[in-house]
Order: sequence, then C-alpha cells, then structure tokens
Amino acid sequence: MNENEIKYIKDIYSKSKMKSEPYCCPRCGYQTIQKQNMRYHLKIMKRICPTAIRDLVLTDEIKETVLRERLYHPPVNPSITQTINNIHMMNNFIASMDPISKLKHITEHHNIELVDFETRVEKLYKRDVHRFITDGFRRDVVYNKEHFMDMVSDITSSGSEISDMNIVYDSNTDHVHFAVGEEWELRRSQPAILFLVETLVLYNLSFYEIYLIRKLVSGRCVQLEECLTMYYHFIGCFNIQPYVFEKNDSMVLFNESDIGYSDTSDKSDIEAHRIVDKYNSMYLRIRNTLTDADRRSASKEVIDILKSNHKLNISQLNKHILEVLRVDEGFKTRMISNL
Repeated sequence: MNENEIKYIKDIYSKSKMKSEPYCCPRCGYQTIQKQNMRYHLKIMKRICPTAIRDLVLTDEIKETVLRERLYHPPVNPSITQTINNIHMMNNFIASMDPISKLKHITEHHNIELVDFETRVEKLYKRDVHRFITDGFRRDVVYNKEHFMDMVSDITSSGSEISDMNIVYDSNTDHVHFAVGEEWELRRSQPAILFLVETLVLYNLSFYEIYLIRKLVSGRCVQLEECLTMYYHFIGCFNIQPYVFEKNDSMVLFNESDIGYSDTSDKSDIEAHRIVDKYNSMYLRIRNTLTDADRRSASKEVIDILKSNHKLNISQLNKHILEVLRVDEGFKTRMISNL
C-alpha cells in the first residue's frame, strides 16, 4: 500500500468519525447530527435558546464555527490562567522551603513568638494536673494505651496556631527539631521519641500515677490497679522510671489520711516506704515482662504519630503562608531575598 492510499484511507476515516459526532450549541447544549437542523437552531429559529450551559451571545462568528467544526470552545481568560499558574508556582516555592525558615518568616511577619515545646505541654495539661492533685474529677480517671497515644498526638499537633508549631520532623535526616526558648534543639528520632514521652510524663502522667496510687492506698477504687498496670506498661516500653522510683524518702505521695494515720510519726513514715516499695516492685515486674517487640511497637507508634502530625502541621503552615503571599508583596520579596 503506497502513501497516497494510506492518506486516502485516513481521510475517509476522519470524515466518517466527524460525521458520527453531533453538532452542539455552546449556549443551550442542543445536539444534532444533521447540519441543517443546527443551522435552523442557530440562524432561523426566532426564539433564543436558553443559557443552560453558559451565558453566551451567539455571534455570527460563533455560529459559523459550530457549523464548520461542530463544537465551539470559548477562549480561556488569560488572567485566570495566569492566576492558576501563579498559585502553582507559589505552592511549589513554599513547598521547597525549609520548614524552620518558613516559621521564621511567618512569625516575624506577624510579630509572634513560638511557644517553647515544654511550656506548651505544661500549659496543655495544667488543668488536669490540678484536678489530679486535688482529686477534682467527678468520675475516676481511666486511661489506656489509646489515651496515651492520643496525648502524644496532642503534643505533636499544632492545630491552627502557628505559635504552637514547636516541633518539626526532618525526614531527610531522621531528626526532630524542638523549639526551646528562642533556639531549636536537634535530636535523632529515637532520643526524640524518649524526650516526647518523658515530657508527657513530667507534665501530666506522673500526676496521674500519684492520683491512681492515692486512690488504691485509700481503698476507694481497687479496680484502678489495672489502670496503673497499663500506665507502667506504657512507660516501661521507653524505660522511663515511675514517679515512685525516687520518692522513697518522703511522704510526698500521700495525704496522712491516705495511709490511715493522722500524725507524722515514724509509723506513718514506715507505711509510706512500704507503699512506695510495693509500687516500685510492681513497675519493675511489669517492665521485666516486656519484649523487644513491645518496645519497638510502642516507639514505632509514637514516631508514626509524629510524622503524620508533621505533615498536617506543614500543610497548615503552607496554607497560611500562601494566604499572606497573595496579598502582601513585601512579604513575598522578603522571603525570596532571604533564600
């Protein structure tokens, strides 16, 4: 088959394909495969068709285009195209920046300071700590592993507040940055996991431990021992010592009435030591039953939460920066000049 025959077959195919496609009115969407029907619709019919598809004036040029090409495609507004392109460019520009640099720019722009990581955690649980100390809860507080991991999520999520974005995960180096005062403290992922959980224990869960032990010692809620077991299992996965570990020399854990004595005699002090030893032994027994798989699983769950929240935090940060870039040329210039 020579080139002329191939061209002839292609032309026939093209024409047959064109004939199978209907003529379409770009104003109301009316379709027909008969050209004379479309000509009547566009040029002869006295009643103007409704604007079902778009509010378009059918000029002679548009009508001829439909009769010739079967379809009419309105030209795209250049300004809209440019706006879309600009948004894509800005998104790519923002995504390429280092998260800490972005935080520096946006906090300086709004004249705000990042809240220190530990300060935020302490503030987050201040009310609960007070109620643990004063037994101010209406019902017994019962935490399990899911609750502990929810707390990890709480302290690694910034929400909508830029000032609370005080933890940044770097997937390239597997490091975690913590805002400490006006500086950023860098830790590898495993030490960072330990620091996260230790901070949670220091500013919240150690008071939960005191609360549980006081309840158990007073005999008011014996079933809470299972809660203490779950808590010791959680901190044991990270080799974090319980609150009672270093409290063998005082009555700090207990009110006098908790251990059944109303004086400060040696007898009450001995009873306090006995109670502390009991729960220290309980912790050690639980920790010694943990396997390497238990510890790896707990660490993985914490780092997965951290990574997931980091993505959400950065997404929120990028969205905020984009909003400012759209309306503030000075901010855009400062960001670009500091790259």
